[in-house]
Amino acid sequence: MQLRLPQGEYLITLPPLLARRGVLNKLSRHPTEMSPRRPLTPAQLNLLRIRRELTARRRWLWKNKRHLMEQAQAKATTRATEIRQGVNTYCLEAVRTWPADFTPKQLDEYLLTMPYTRKGKKRRMKRTSLIRRLRLLGLIAYVPRSNTWLNLCTLPQSKPSAPSQPNDEGPHQ
Repeated sequence: MQLRLPQGEYLITLPPLLARRGVLNKLSRHPTEMSPRRPLTPAQLNLLRIRRELTARRRWLWKNKRHLMEQAQAKATTRATEIRQGVNTYCLEAVRTWPADFTPKQLDEYLLTMPYTRKGKKRRMKRTSLIRRLRLLGLIAYVPRSNTWLNLCTLPQSKPSAPSQPNDEGPHQ
């Protein structure tokens, strides 16, 4: 899509997606009608400069010293896995103290008592995120028929089956 601005001096080609998103309306106005953007502060400019330098440094490292970046990536992945497992363990220990079944209102009360420490501070996960995590871990389940939540951590452990006896007789006939 080509666009000729009101002054007729500039010819701009816009991809169709940008034209649909309203960029066309912003560009078709006269420049004096558009609100001027506030200039960036020195602190904002400094932050942008630092980010560009870090990005350039990382690109250079990936290109020239790939083994170092892969080591750092593996280390970060291992650390993130440890953190996630720690949070999952914390959730498991907290849910074990809950009753066997409870109402949605009681669940909300229990969830409010579950802050966990992350980055040295007590944090609180969003309710939906925490419920999703507890369900994925198999710690709780919702029973729509009775409008209750079940604590799957308090269920009795299934008894192991009797040890199998070796059958030397072969198949039964």
